[in-house]
Order: sequence, then C-alpha cells, then structure tokens
Amino acid sequence: MLMSFSIPEQISLLLSGKKRQTTRTPGRYKVGDILHCWYKPRQKKTCGNCLVPVCKTYYAMEFGGSSQKEKTCSEHRNFFGKANARIIIHCGEKKFSQGIEYDHLLAIDGVELHIDYLGNQNEAFLESWAHADGFANFQEAHKWFLKSTKNPQWMYQEWDIIVFEPEWGINGS
Repeated sequence: MLMSFSIPEQISLLLSGKKRQTTRTPGRYKVGDILHCWYKPRQKKTCGNCLVPVCKTYYAMEFGGSSQKEKTCSEHRNFFGKANARIIIHCGEKKFSQGIEYDHLLAIDGVELHIDYLGNQNEAFLESWAHADGFANFQEAHKWFLKSTKNPQWMYQEWDIIVFEPEWGINGS
C-alpha cells in the first residue's frame, strides 16, 4: 500500500525514525498493512523530492552553473522504504470519553481503536498527537491541517491516525 509524505520539515524525522505516525483521511489503511513510503512520489524526479541530502547534481547546479533541466540525477531517491501499520486510531464518533491520555493509546499494539473527534480532546492529548505526527506543537499542526483541508472545522471530521514501524534504518539506509 502506497503512503506518500509531502512535508519537507518532516523528512529528517522520518529518516531517523522519530516520526512513526501520520494522520490521514479514514478508510484506506488497516493494521498489519505493509506501507511503501515515498516522498512526493507523483512529482518528476528532481532535487525537490529527493532524500539524498547533498549529491553531485545539487553541487553542479549550485556551484557549477549547470541547468536544472539536466536529466534525472543518478543518485535520486524518494523511497523511504517499507513500514508496518501497527495501530490505527479512528477519530470520529464518540467511543472514548474526553481526557484519555494519548500515550495510553500508543501502548496498545496491533489493534484498531476508536476515539472521539480530535476537536473534543484535551490540550495535552492534542500536543502529544501533534508531536508524534511530526509537528513542533499543536498550533503548527493546526495551521498545516487548516491549510491542507481548507476547513476551519477539520478537527471535527473523521481521521485515521496510523502508527507505523519503519523497516528502513537510521537516515534511510
């Protein structure tokens, strides 16, 4: 199952294994799915979607005056690797009461859980969720979801929080 990522600031978190969670629209992923994780997979292969930190093509363009219209770099890589979906937390209709601690949900491996909408969770829960999802804090997550959904009520729509175990090593090796 393809899983794409598109936030440049989260690349290092994904490569290092610090980001092991993502929030998506519901219904597509299941616990146990093998996820094929890519960075901007539908874009043309350029430095803008490459996981190689610095390559020869980058140096040629930056310092040698080469054109960006060169053929694809032989070092280009935008595939993180495979990951295993360990936990799916469905956010939507109220199933658990407000006030549940986020870390307790992450301790239950290999299951699908149902919780209330994100908008009905307490501040500590939202901060923990945002941090695990790769954001510095909830405000940063809120700005990103507001911009990407164009819905000021995004916290009251259904979401799946997918907790995954990456198979790639540190720094994508």
